[in-house]
Amino acid sequence: MMENLPVGSKAAVSIVQGCYVVSVQADLYDDLLVRIRQDILNRVYSKTVKGVVFDMSAVTVMDTYVFNHLVDTGKMTLLLGVETIFIGFQPGVVSALLDIDVDATHVRSYRTIEEAVGHLTAGSSHREDFEGDGENEPAPEQDDLERDGDE
Repeated sequence: MMENLPVGSKAAVSIVQGCYVVSVQADLYDDLLVRIRQDILNRVYSKTVKGVVFDMSAVTVMDTYVFNHLVDTGKMTLLLGVETIFIGFQPGVVSALLDIDVDATHVRSYRTIEEAVGHLTAGSSHREDFEGDGENEPAPEQDDLERDGDE
């Protein structure tokens, strides 16, 4: 099922297998970013969705402000219980973002919409990626070995 839900003149939101796919069709500006965020958060809050996907394949220029705004929107959806995934970053955009030292620690991305929707509909836990790096938690195998040695 695919339903187009206009967000603004430069983006559209579609429902694909229960996931909201935000297709950004041009470079982003403040007003559009705010409208996208409000629309996504309102829809996530009011309906059952399995996840949000930002399709960035048409974006050719992105600065830290825009990147951080979208990442923060993803963190907000996570607080509402829904994971956000990015797809389709252009190689030049990726290179530029890394050149300006953006923090991509909490960004999950895939190459295609099929991969992203597959991940979101597989029922995997999205909290594990945002609760920390897991360094302070023993791996299950390590924990079992420690218990065996204590006996």
